[in-house]
Amino acid sequence: MNKALILVSGIIFGIAIGGIYILLLVGKTLMATNPPAQTNLVKHYTIPTIHIPDPLDVLYPAICLIESDNDPRAVNRSEGAVGIAQIRMICVEDVNRILQAPVFGPDDRLDPVASKEIFKIYLAHYGDRVYNKMTGKKPSLEVYARIWNGGPTGWRKKTTLGYWKKVKAELDKKN
Repeated sequence: MNKALILVSGIIFGIAIGGIYILLLVGKTLMATNPPAQTNLVKHYTIPTIHIPDPLDVLYPAICLIESDNDPRAVNRSEGAVGIAQIRMICVEDVNRILQAPVFGPDDRLDPVASKEIFKIYLAHYGDRVYNKMTGKKPSLEVYARIWNGGPTGWRKKTTLGYWKKVKAELDKKN
């Protein structure tokens, strides 16, 4: 008898929940087809769309021109750098460590789309996170370029200044 009562109660509860769900669906449908009248309490504004370029998207073409003359198959055997952005395997491994997953492999250095992602992840980590944490400043294009050339602390190495001058000259041509 107890089991039958529990079963009947469960069925009634299920029907009640189902009915409420159907009422909600019908209500939403009615609201969608017959929306409430607009009131004068809300003013409508058009917000202009402003495109603010990502600094790394601005920097990437200049880096690729300097590193490989925009050749996605470029190889620098003496440095082990490959692809349009001349990515070394240590950079790929570092990005995978940052992502905490083996997302990129050696061949991704030859793929311009994957190379750009590696570039952005690496610089976002060492520029936006590490540099910012160490200095309290937002990284500039110079900081990003020098990190790309000299590694995580490349922004403070004198040896990366010449590289930055080349990148800046390319950026200045675009403006």
